[in-house]
Amino acid sequence: MMVYLVPASAGSGIPETKAFLNGIRIPDIQSLSTLTAKVFGTIFAVAAGLPVGKYGPMIHIGSIVAACTSRRARLIRPVDRLLEAARVFSNHSERRDLVVAGAAAGVTAAFAAPIGGLLLAWEEGSSYWSLKVTWRVFFCATGTLLFTYLLAGSRMGPAGASLVDPSYMQSYAGSFSTGIRVANEDLLLFVGMGVLGGILGAAFNALHWHMSRLRHSYVCTWPRRLMEVLGVTVVVSTVGFLASFLSESWACRPVPPAEPSLYEDAAYVVPYLDKLLPLTCAPGHYNEVASLYLNDGVSALRLLFHLPRLNLSDDKPMFSLYALALFAGPYFLFLVLAFGVSVPSGFFVPQLLLGAALGRMAGQVVVVFGHPTYLGQVRVFAIMGSAAFVGGITRMVPSMTVIMLEATGNLFFLLPFALVLLSAHWVGDLFTPSIYDMIIEIKGYPFLRPDPPKWALAQLRARDLMTPQVVSLRPIETVKRVQEVLCTTGHNMFPLLYPSSHPTRSGALFGTIMRETLVVLLQAANFSSTASVNNDPDNPELASPVLDFAQLLESAARLSSRVIAQPVIPLTPEDESKWMDLRPYSNPSVYFVTEDSSVTKVYRLFRGLGLRHLLVLNIERDVCGVIARHDLMPNSMESKLRKIKSCKNASKAHWTLPKGIQGRKEKAAGDFVKEKERGKAPMETGGRGA
Repeated sequence: MMVYLVPASAGSGIPETKAFLNGIRIPDIQSLSTLTAKVFGTIFAVAAGLPVGKYGPMIHIGSIVAACTSRRARLIRPVDRLLEAARVFSNHSERRDLVVAGAAAGVTAAFAAPIGGLLLAWEEGSSYWSLKVTWRVFFCATGTLLFTYLLAGSRMGPAGASLVDPSYMQSYAGSFSTGIRVANEDLLLFVGMGVLGGILGAAFNALHWHMSRLRHSYVCTWPRRLMEVLGVTVVVSTVGFLASFLSESWACRPVPPAEPSLYEDAAYVVPYLDKLLPLTCAPGHYNEVASLYLNDGVSALRLLFHLPRLNLSDDKPMFSLYALALFAGPYFLFLVLAFGVSVPSGFFVPQLLLGAALGRMAGQVVVVFGHPTYLGQVRVFAIMGSAAFVGGITRMVPSMTVIMLEATGNLFFLLPFALVLLSAHWVGDLFTPSIYDMIIEIKGYPFLRPDPPKWALAQLRARDLMTPQVVSLRPIETVKRVQEVLCTTGHNMFPLLYPSSHPTRSGALFGTIMRETLVVLLQAANFSSTASVNNDPDNPELASPVLDFAQLLESAARLSSRVIAQPVIPLTPEDESKWMDLRPYSNPSVYFVTEDSSVTKVYRLFRGLGLRHLLVLNIERDVCGVIARHDLMPNSMESKLRKIKSCKNASKAHWTLPKGIQGRKEKAAGDFVKEKERGKAPMETGGRGA
């Protein structure tokens, strides 16, 4: 179902959500079918034993719910108050803020971390942020946490009272004792772990890049994608079981006594002893490797986080270096293989699990070298190892710090988490981009980074970036022309220009109209009654009937991405000769720049407002070009700059200075030459000319 019917549901969906909030429209990524496939596909993928989790898809699910809510709100029939709500949702910026809140709600439902959800939405999601968005997102995250506790974490208390179950508030990491402390000299060790986490995270991202190229070349049809999923599932299950079974000779250990009085923080240790799996070991014993491989991800993670270093039954480590190495090595390769297969899945918990195993290995090594601090605190290394590995892959610092802090519930971890994640971020960025940015680049989404390339700021202007061939319509246009434009172009916006016959404003900009609006008008046959109309834009009389606003919203909400891209609307020759009055549906408040505008201004407009296109006007205020998102990609700007430099007659001043300044300099130089010929030129000084 995931591979063949709904390919858009594959993966975690976080890069696609991030791309949408950046202003990119991706077909079917926020449809109801994708939501259904995402929910059931994640359940089946986790149950199949793949090294995947459900937390990443929760972010995508939250954004889909928000997007579907926005679209369905536009289907409301015209009741005064409800119609006003529908008008709010019809605004693209409002819908984008709603999707940001939905993504934060998904984080909150997954991690029980409302502040972390707010910060993740700010750090990885929205390109534009304001105080209003902050309040909306926080309100949504808080409401999500409340309803999650009430629905999934409640139990019946005395006298029938419904109480919140404290065990649910432990999230994936479980609760931690507040008695765990971190010494000052240990912070340097955590920074070193962050450096190693950044290196391993960069290695993981680089391997994923090469795996994605191989998948693009060899796993390009749905039968091959299906076989890849089956193959990865068989390999992971077989290797995990064989490693657990073949290690029985040395991995069977006695289960520690479940006596609370033997542990300093028994409430945080004893509940997890039941997760130790015996496999084929004798009664009262557990298999170290099987307890890591054959447990679900959350249970294995809690074992590494909470069990003490030493087993009280034999005074040996609960998990030996051999068991941890036998788990961590193959599991790293499993993550590389599974990350990118065509199943709805997240990898946050598997990354935490691998990082915890590596961190616990580091703690064991520190103890071997005689560091006295960690005789009972090896689990702190497991926690920091998780943060280091996740930070090295995702490069999220503020949000991941708060998410980990809220998950562990121990305020003393704040500084160690921050140091680990910062060092992992800095080291990882030296080698590769973050995993989400890499996926966006692999899939070719025109994603705009926070700032444009510095080399393009002083060397390019809007005229250098724009496409001069603009497909336009008239405010009152023939049906045949509208259908021809929709069928022959893929543009999402069309400028409306005054006709050439207009006495005073020939070719001037009237406004813009969206593609989906034109499709709705064609489907509704919103044409003039005759083929003879007055097509003067200044004519106060309407040339065709006006579609009701609520009906327009309802019809636009029902359009699929495929219909908008390739509309099939049969028209008779009589219909083609009729006219459509586009003035009531046009947007007169158009965002535009002049051809001398800087790259910085263009870039900020696109990123801050989530634009997909921007009109360029010349000095006469006529439309001379249009800039799309792909025109702002670094490779596109580099090729245009190279083309400008290769012009034989172009000097550096010609393509670095705005047209107006260049003209004034040329005029000043001409006046200086004339004055000099007359013997009236001013004496040169040591300063620069104007």
